[in-house]
Amino acid sequence: MNEKQKIELAAAKGFLALYNAVHSTSFSIEALSDSPDVICIDDDGDRFGLEITLTEDLPGDIQAAIGRSDHLNIENFDVAVPASHLQGNVSESLLQRLRAKLQKRYGFGTALVIRNASGVDWDWETQLGEMRRAVQDQENHFDRGIWLINRQMDALYRVL
Repeated sequence: MNEKQKIELAAAKGFLALYNAVHSTSFSIEALSDSPDVICIDDDGDRFGLEITLTEDLPGDIQAAIGRSDHLNIENFDVAVPASHLQGNVSESLLQRLRAKLQKRYGFGTALVIRNASGVDWDWETQLGEMRRAVQDQENHFDRGIWLINRQMDALYRVL
């Protein structure tokens, strides 16, 4: 299993624990896939696809977190560490990913799961309305919803 699959698997497990608790369902992971990333099944045989994406505070943070970039090493900062703001670069980065995912079709019975991979556990509740307005005119192919899970994977937010 490669690093990307490990990240997707961890996000899927966190999402399913919260989703099952909220919706009284029994989904578990059946297989990792390419599109969507994770295939789930419940006790009745109902399938549920999960397409996983992550947030990042600054471009390149995800690659740095999995050891594929050294852009977060202190030696790479000339003056100061760039600041991140939820209502600025973080939400804009998320919206770019969301818009890109909305352009693709992953098949019937699929949800988009956005995992906050930031080192900061942002208050996403404050941004949900703005996120919804920003993509309201785009066609949504995720018939099982678009969900955001926080950094600790103990809170689930329905975006759409």
